[in-house]
Amino acid sequence: FDLTGAWLHSGDERFDPPQGFVLTPEGKVHYDAAAKAAGEGKLYRNDIGLCWPAGLPIMMTRVWPVTMIQLPTAVYMISELMNSLRVVYLDGRQHTNPDIAVPSFNGESIGRWEGNTLVIDTRNFVDHHHWIHDRLGIPASDELRIVERVRMLEGGNRLEIQFTLTDPKVFKGEWVYTKF
Repeated sequence: FDLTGAWLHSGDERFDPPQGFVLTPEGKVHYDAAAKAAGEGKLYRNDIGLCWPAGLPIMMTRVWPVTMIQLPTAVYMISELMNSLRVVYLDGRQHTNPDIAVPSFNGESIGRWEGNTLVIDTRNFVDHHHWIHDRLGIPASDELRIVERVRMLEGGNRLEIQFTLTDPKVFKGEWVYTKF
């Protein structure tokens, strides 16, 4: 299938952690500080409001449209949130060795096809001013990994993306979420 076009999320901004979600001590520091600030009617580390990039997963899980341009060797994704560009490589390359990779807020996305599903494995993220969920105060670390499974539904009129996040520095287990 061809993902080329502008895709608008369903308007559902809930990207809540799964039941039984357990933060590591490092992740809990930020979560508790964000909860305290919210209770006082304050913002906690409003990095996006201060023009730090939203990065993944936020650019793909909020309500802003994402325009995709699919070519044989890559899919270019442009989020209307800050006009952030993401490249998903489809040319068979492997992830860059973390020792020499240049980390970014959108990470390094490597895609492959499994039938009619595009599987995107993203790694090599920055670990400062980067959030998995900024409103809840859940930070991202350099060990964040996001695997997305992208499918077209209803004859290509609807896009489904299943996200599986792991970040052993911040939380235990997997965080699985599906966005339409």
